Amino acid sequence: MEIKSSNVHKGTAANNHILNKNYDFIFCIGDDWTDEFMFQDLPEDAVTVKVGLANTTAKYYVDDTDQVRSLLQSFIA
Repeated sequence: MEIKSSNVHKGTAANNHILNKNYDFIFCIGDDWTDEFMFQDLPEDAVTVKVGLANTTAKYYVDDTDQVRSLLQSFIA
């Protein structure tokens, strides 16, 4: 069972978390349809990545979790 408010979704929660903060870099990655709310609601300069080949509003996509690992590894290389 899942109980949630129709007024709050991942995009709302993400924006509330970053509200009034000055981040140099915002990175959002997800594989679920509910992640689309974050992709849509985050600031325009946020880097958004969809995992899997589906219609998305994310700016980028990777095919699978192996590519996610490679992408994240490139951040520290």
